[in-house]
Amino acid sequence: MSQAKSDPLSLRRPATQRRAEVLLQSVRQAARQILEKDGPNGLTTNHVAERAGVSVGSVYHYYPNKDAIIADLFEELVNQLAEEIALKGQEDIYGGQSLPEAFETFVSLMFKHRSRLAGLHREFLERWGYRFEITSRQAPDGRTFAQVTHDSLVELLSEHRERIAVTDADAAAHGVSLLAEGFGRACWEERLPGLPIDEITRSVVNAMLAFVGYSGGPAQAPS
Repeated sequence: MSQAKSDPLSLRRPATQRRAEVLLQSVRQAARQILEKDGPNGLTTNHVAERAGVSVGSVYHYYPNKDAIIADLFEELVNQLAEEIALKGQEDIYGGQSLPEAFETFVSLMFKHRSRLAGLHREFLERWGYRFEITSRQAPDGRTFAQVTHDSLVELLSEHRERIAVTDADAAAHGVSLLAEGFGRACWEERLPGLPIDEITRSVVNAMLAFVGYSGGPAQAPS
């Protein structure tokens, strides 16, 4: 049995023609609108079909259930993040930034992605979030995104080695990445009390700075 048939979150079949892709785009747009207006409880295949202006049979031709529609929306967001990281990778993403500023850039990008997924459907993220981790996916240069992130952090820590206590940039990069990821999951999947995102980001950045023994002091709140 193929994965597409056995996996409840996969499309039954890919869109191989332009007409089919237009239909899928209509379904995605309809599902997004329903989630934004009516919330998760308003999302049904019948409602999606009605909003998209297609038959229910056309929806089921590609999607086995409503969860597969949500998964398709999540996949779209993951692809957007992949493109954003790839684009930033062509630039000097941390160029000219202090270590606190660079850590804030790193955390903000990760939190923005989590926020997009949670904002779309928090319960689905809590149940299926592991399916939409970008770390194991392949970047355009052949590395995984986990390796892209790690390499950029190693380079960043090496550039600031005179102001940090750790001497092993490779191990420190693993540590700060895991620390930030842990906070990200706590915030978006485990319902951390509703603190302002800027305050959460600053707390994570300060924890990362403490982990590497940064001598320049904690991250400052915006004035």
